[in-house]
Amino acid sequence: MPFVQKILREISCPRCNAIAQERLEDRDNAVVIQLVCPKCKLKRNLGITTRKALKLKKRQKKLRESLSRAKNQRDRSNIQKKIEFLEREINLSETGI
Repeated sequence: MPFVQKILREISCPRCNAIAQERLEDRDNAVVIQLVCPKCKLKRNLGITTRKALKLKKRQKKLRESLSRAKNQRDRSNIQKKIEFLEREINLSETGI
């Protein structure tokens, strides 16, 4: 299977202001993030990353949500340390453009 597509989110197109999609395309060991607009036929590459970086970003997002809910100072500091560790891991695993 060369491509596995997944719609990440829907945003407005920068060219025609219609609804466009951010898609993930799996190519070998890299994941390409593309902006695709069906109205004006825009296809723009937004970034290249890895599956590992995407999973870490998802985990980081959940930790940030739990940080806002944490009431105890000790829990907040532990969650903050985990978030900082994940930021370093994401930077090491991303490839960029």
